[in-house]
Amino acid sequence: FVYVPSVYGTSNFQFDKAGDGIFIEASVSDFYHIICEETIKATKMKRAVIIFFQNNSKLKDFTSSQFYRKLGRQKNVLTEDLSATDKEFIICRAAFAGQITVSSAVFGRGTDFFSKDQRVQENG
Repeated sequence: FVYVPSVYGTSNFQFDKAGDGIFIEASVSDFYHIICEETIKATKMKRAVIIFFQNNSKLKDFTSSQFYRKLGRQKNVLTEDLSATDKEFIICRAAFAGQITVSSAVFGRGTDFFSKDQRVQENG
């Protein structure tokens, strides 16, 4: 057993113990609607939003929906088929205040979404 302290300092991450962030929707449309509402709410608070989908097929279903279009202009789609340069650009932009990044789950583990935006640091 080895303990290595974090080089990033203390974390302000908290688990949702009350279940407030867990939604079970009756339809895909309702699911997309909740994603859209929560995303807009977070970006108005000057937070960055990264949405992960299980696979590219589900991601493409969402990005072709009317709900994705409601998210405004400050959004990017991160998929495996992008060039290395495009992936790096989107990953770097993902942690800026008001930015929305829609991604496949592949980038959910092992990708460092690092924020240098003080507004994101202050707002979570």
